[in-house]
Amino acid sequence: MELFPIPPDKNVEANFSGLIFALNEAPKENPPGTYIVMEDIPKNPVFTVDGKEIEIKLQRAKTPLPFSIQLKDFRKIDYPGTTKAREYESDLIVQDGKLSWPVMISMNEPLRYKGYTIYQSSFEQREDIEVTVLSVVKNVGWLFPYISTLIIFAGLLVHLVIRLQWIKGIK
Repeated sequence: MELFPIPPDKNVEANFSGLIFALNEAPKENPPGTYIVMEDIPKNPVFTVDGKEIEIKLQRAKTPLPFSIQLKDFRKIDYPGTTKAREYESDLIVQDGKLSWPVMISMNEPLRYKGYTIYQSSFEQREDIEVTVLSVVKNVGWLFPYISTLIIFAGLLVHLVIRLQWIKGIK
């Protein structure tokens, strides 16, 4: 096996990371040599250090959501006479504690819940299966556009009052 750098794909899910490392001096339980670790490869090197097993694993950072989502169905709607997607939709079940409810999300209609936005970012069609890719974003700055609008409104109001006083001063 060999790892070599390639330009990142615009589809983040298609990018994989890898790591090559050498173990030069090791206790007799761990054979010295060169090892390779890659994302989404189920077999990772395991070493024993002081009687404890240590697995070297490479994976993307995971952030658990305060609720769960389950995909029930996925639909791809093509432009007539082509295989180009006009729209894709996913039927989800959102579960928050003991409550659960169905939700349909599509290309321009995301699910917004508890400060998170879940949207349909892409899909893949393989020989025998369709895969949907959902992206989750937490918008921590959601309040700034509202604050900015209030500041602009206050500035316009101050400007209007100053202008009215100036017009009254002329007469």
